[in-house]
Amino acid sequence: MNRNDLLARLDEASIDPRSYDLVEGGKPESYVLRLRDGRWEVFYSERGLQSGLRSFDHEVEANMHFFNLVSTDPTTRCT
Repeated sequence: MNRNDLLARLDEASIDPRSYDLVEGGKPESYVLRLRDGRWEVFYSERGLQSGLRSFDHEVEANMHFFNLVSTDPTTRCT
């Protein structure tokens, strides 16, 4: 799954775009997927803290993990 596939799946799953950040990780209270120092990082950002940080060598693995996290959290759905 590449970035475009991920975005399409997030939209299909009615995930609220305010609940995630695919750029820098600066959006508060959101799931974050970013490339840092050649590795893909997935974590939850809350009040400047990173929780549940996982790091991946490959974008596909990171995207799949990110989607699973976001899609199983009932608070991320559009209302």
